[in-house]
Amino acid sequence: RVSKAMTHNVVTLKGEWTVAEAEAHLKSLERSHRCYPVLNGAGALLGLLDAGEIVRAFEAGMRQRRLDQLARHPPVHAHPDHTLDTILVKLGQFDASELAVVSRKDPAKLLGIITIRDVAAALARANSTPDA
Repeated sequence: RVSKAMTHNVVTLKGEWTVAEAEAHLKSLERSHRCYPVLNGAGALLGLLDAGEIVRAFEAGMRQRRLDQLARHPPVHAHPDHTLDTILVKLGQFDASELAVVSRKDPAKLLGIITIRDVAAALARANSTPDA
C-alpha cells in the first residue's frame, strides 16, 4: 500500500511565493526533487510544480509570477490505501515520476509524496529473500 511506501516529510512550496523566491529556496536545499507540492496559506494543496518549470519561468523573466498561478490544478494524486500497482498505472497514464498523497476525506490535505523510487524500493523489500 502507498501508506507503507510513501515519503511523509515533504518539501513544499508556498503558493504566494514568487518564482524568484522559489528558485532561491530550491537552491538552498540539500537535496532537490523533480516536483514539489504547492500549498496555500492555510496549508491546503493547490497543485504540483516541476522544479524545471520554476527554472524555466525564472529564465524567461517571469520572476514575479506567483507559484499558485503556475501549479498544476488539480494535481493527479494518490491515497494511502491505494496499492502500488494502482500507483504504477497512474504514473504511467500521466507520464509522472511522483504523485501527491492526499486524504480521501479532504483531497486538499497533503499527507506525503509517492515516487517511482518509493514504489521500486517497497517492491524490492517485499520480494527480497535472505539468500538472494
